[in-house]
Amino acid sequence: MTTEEQFKAFEKNNRPQLAAVPKALWHQLHEKLRNEIFDAGSYFALTESPEPYRRYALQLQHEGGLRAQSSIFVVDHAWSFTPEQAKQSLREHPQLLKRLEELMVKPETEEPAPQEGAFEEIPEEWNDTVDIIVDQTGSSRGAAWNALEDADFQVVDAISRLTLEDDGTSDQMKSLQEAIAGQITKPTKETKQTTLGSRIDAVMNDLWSYSQTYEAAWQAPDGQVKNTTVSGKPRAGLEQNQSNPFMQEVGLSILHDDEPNVAILPFIYVTPESTTPVSVMWPIKHLAQGDLLKRDYVPAGVQGLDRMAYLNAFWKTGGEALKEFYERTVSAPPTVTPMALNSANVASSEMAGSLKLACNLLPSIVTQVKELANVELVGDAEASVVWERDPLKLTAVEVTKRIRESFGGAVHWFLPTFSITSELALICGVEYHHQINTPLHWTISTDPEAPPVVSANLSFLLRHRDLSMPGVAQRCIEKPVLYGNRKFALDYTVLVKSDGSGGYGLYLYKNFITRLARDEYDSKKLENAEVHYMIPRFDSSSKLSPDVATFVKNIEKSLSGVGWDKVYEETKRRIKDTFSGLLTTVEWSSKVWIAVYEVSVEYTAEGKAVIMDVQPDEHLVGVRAWDTDLSVIVGVLTGSGKSECERL
Repeated sequence: MTTEEQFKAFEKNNRPQLAAVPKALWHQLHEKLRNEIFDAGSYFALTESPEPYRRYALQLQHEGGLRAQSSIFVVDHAWSFTPEQAKQSLREHPQLLKRLEELMVKPETEEPAPQEGAFEEIPEEWNDTVDIIVDQTGSSRGAAWNALEDADFQVVDAISRLTLEDDGTSDQMKSLQEAIAGQITKPTKETKQTTLGSRIDAVMNDLWSYSQTYEAAWQAPDGQVKNTTVSGKPRAGLEQNQSNPFMQEVGLSILHDDEPNVAILPFIYVTPESTTPVSVMWPIKHLAQGDLLKRDYVPAGVQGLDRMAYLNAFWKTGGEALKEFYERTVSAPPTVTPMALNSANVASSEMAGSLKLACNLLPSIVTQVKELANVELVGDAEASVVWERDPLKLTAVEVTKRIRESFGGAVHWFLPTFSITSELALICGVEYHHQINTPLHWTISTDPEAPPVVSANLSFLLRHRDLSMPGVAQRCIEKPVLYGNRKFALDYTVLVKSDGSGGYGLYLYKNFITRLARDEYDSKKLENAEVHYMIPRFDSSSKLSPDVATFVKNIEKSLSGVGWDKVYEETKRRIKDTFSGLLTTVEWSSKVWIAVYEVSVEYTAEGKAVIMDVQPDEHLVGVRAWDTDLSVIVGVLTGSGKSECERL
């Protein structure tokens, strides 16, 4: 294959990625990727960073400078990772851990050595060992600790690194071993693991302030477009092939500026044989010799306070402004009046006998409705009642917006959901408002078909804004009531009915679904998603477990004397309040309609109900889990159904 043919194949396979690169640089990029040319070192040099968030800055050394879009450089990665496997990878590769520590800013290691006895960075359990090394070598405590780490916590090896010549004899080593024998109590394997674990935790905590995120796409030989995402998890329908890149010094040392002079982005070089993740960089302005390279860390389209908030992924900034914005938002008064739920009007519209029903639901549900007695399925124009999927037009963020408009920003019985696309300032404002020793844990949802991610790492949360579909974030309840030492949520089925004249009624299906976390609650392991991810459980006969009666009997033990009856009554009030707020923006219609929604509720340790989510139950999961007969819903309309629904 000729060079030009190779370029054409490169262009075809990588066109989705190349769209972000100036076309004039495509040939040059192909040449450097094909021949593995990493020539940034011939143009740039590392220098001391003027900013505290980076150890180094990158400075142009090339005489005559560089014109905008005149050159492109391939930047290698120190590591590629997925969040799920990062910790284990660092544990298995201690040299990689040390390499990342060297790349990250650790100001405490750059300060003058503290006085004797003030070495906070040396774990307490290693102090005696370090003292022995100091006695044997005459070195400083700092040097002794570094030698011990480099020697994988082998004391003799650490002392030999500080005292013996490179060609030290075995007799010298034997004498050294005898000299220190009996002087120390060797720390246990568990202690070593704790020390290693604390180092890994420190790197993981800062990881998202340094790593890149990406959604890359390329065309495979079969014509299909391949994709990857920020979290290392494929979205529904997408194939995941790569992981998150952590650049070496050249890429990491490019500073932030609102007016950047270079652009840099991840690039996955695809050939028939392999895929190679790198980053590519080019000047977007003329660079003079001596200029520091600067890029815009903030994704396109992020403006105002959200822009300030996003930069908190890299360093703390704008705390007072973000805190004030959040506090102003939550203290704002209501702007609309909650809808009065007129039960009388709805009750008078109930019909006896045969019901002409239009059913705009899933085909599987329509089939079941057809089998109901006294129900005739017709079109919308002929129907006396239309069964709609979601006339309230809800999303998690829209629910938050309507509750805030109806009841003000400070509602203790509702936990807001924030858009990572457009509400970064509020997310950061929550963090600055609380400023507590215990970090806030967030549930991050980017894909409705995948389990959410739980994290207390604000940088990780904010970097989801890099995605084309960033998702939403919601705080976890800090002190939940537990069922069998597990977190739980109750999913309630609510039928909303419009009477066609501006009145609305609510009906609550009496059986709720209990979702239990997979793992027991542990305040020391709150980043374990299994502690928060709650799912329905089934017994050996495929029935939901626990059933309602069993749940009520057992939860009484955890409610500190409050009593389930009182908790349940409050839950019903909060569900009614929620819909009185959600119905304020529904378009008026003269037709009678019904819709079924699922309301997810969690509870605080004091037994207070907190509304977490409201969404259309188009599959009728809440009813079909207990009843195969849908007359429990339609009976609300005809007045002849069973008594499983109560009016709120």
